[in-house]
Amino acid sequence: MSKTPDEALARWREAEEAYLALAQPLFDGAAALDKDAAIEIEQARVKADKRLDTYLRKALKH
Repeated sequence: MSKTPDEALARWREAEEAYLALAQPLFDGAAALDKDAAIEIEQARVKADKRLDTYLRKALKH
């Protein structure tokens, strides 16, 4: 768990980049969506959203 807003921000950015790496081929039309890919993308999106929530909570406390 991140202790500072800066650490939380870094963790959020990392999660967003991981999500985009999975989703970008679909956005570009270079990949087809199957069930496994959809689950992996959804899990990455949920993780990024949770990290955003953590960052915002920490940033607003300071």
